[in-house]
Amino acid sequence: MGVDGDVLLKADGVPLSSIAQLRQVLYGKKPGEAVSLEVWRQGRTLTLKVVPQILR
Repeated sequence: MGVDGDVLLKADGVPLSSIAQLRQVLYGKKPGEAVSLEVWRQGRTLTLKVVPQILR
């Protein structure tokens, strides 16, 4: 999904300055619930909807 050099800016509107903040947003989600990620990619801002999965 990600591209080398992507910078995560926000998750569900919450500004991200650490991986801990991203985890906090993700832990608040129910299984199968989408999260909106704002990403800086190649000089522009994109908003992506993703559904996190548990790695097994």
